[in-house]
Amino acid sequence: MTPLYDVLSAYPLLGAGPGKFSSKKITLAMAVRTKNTHYRVSEIMRRHWVQLGRQFGVIAPNGANADIVIDDLVGRTPGAIRSVQAQLPDAFPQDLADSIFAGLQAAADKLAT
Repeated sequence: MTPLYDVLSAYPLLGAGPGKFSSKKITLAMAVRTKNTHYRVSEIMRRHWVQLGRQFGVIAPNGANADIVIDDLVGRTPGAIRSVQAQLPDAFPQDLADSIFAGLQAAADKLAT
């Protein structure tokens, strides 16, 4: 749950201006440990997740490596965002939801490459 908390707490604070943080400075509480240790979100690339999957034996049912799992996750992101949007209470702050959803989609787009 820690990485999820990192994401949810950081996305609303990213941007330029007073009270905002540069996305290049955001770090995770838990590192992605491959050949090197990565805490900065901006430095974590798809290849790190693929390498981590290889390291821990993440294999898709069809025998493919973590690439297929990542592609599936990326492909499901827009639908997940729509589903959560539909379930938010009317009183939920729209700007907060928008910043989280935009950050989530940006992360998925980064994983896609």
